[in-house]
Amino acid sequence: MRIRLTLFSLAFSVLGLSLLSACAGNITVTADATVPTPIVDPHPFNVGVYYSTELVEYVHEQKVADRGSITIDLGRNQKTVFDRTFGQMFQEVVHVDSLDAIPQNVAGVLVPSIIRVQLMTPRQSRNDYYEIWIEYGIDIILPDGTKLDFASTASRGGREDPEARRTQVAWMIAAYGKANKQDYSSFMDKADSALAEATQNAYRDAALLIVASLANIADPPRRGDPRIKSAVREWIKENSQP
Repeated sequence: MRIRLTLFSLAFSVLGLSLLSACAGNITVTADATVPTPIVDPHPFNVGVYYSTELVEYVHEQKVADRGSITIDLGRNQKTVFDRTFGQMFQEVVHVDSLDAIPQNVAGVLVPSIIRVQLMTPRQSRNDYYEIWIEYGIDIILPDGTKLDFASTASRGGREDPEARRTQVAWMIAAYGKANKQDYSSFMDKADSALAEATQNAYRDAALLIVASLANIADPPRRGDPRIKSAVREWIKENSQP
């Protein structure tokens, strides 16, 4: 009986150390981009899209007290997210290799970037969710090489200043995703799977935010900064004229 008890205690101790190591070790997450295809009528003009090296190679690493560090390879999915979304919103999407040579057959070049990423584990937030926020910036480079201003409030004599539409202000999108830890085994450490699901949900949210801004341009803005949506709508209307 004593031998069995000793062996059981030893086995339990080893299991406890293994679980502790799993909880305290580093976690690497590789999520797939499962962005639904928006069912909308595309706008009748072409756009370019430019993917910088910083975007497609973006890796987020964050120190987390209860996990050691969490690393998420976000860059590998960005082309999929934006190609699928923009590809349904416009007549044609042209991949642009350099902003120094903008194609003449596009109304502008869309340039997405990741501004900031933040993660929260259930232990940090004291709830049941793994959460991720991905803040994107999207510039639209016009054919003359200037940037479309999404948030201009400048005016002259009560009228909008046309030159104020071209500044360094980007179109900001704050995408959010979460996953419930209760959906994953509590015995084995499944934080990587939960974080992958949260990241996938953030990709979907980003796509929905883009579609909400680019579709139904006749409707008043309902989500996000109305100044940004107004600028996007005006740009779309200008380039949709026959």
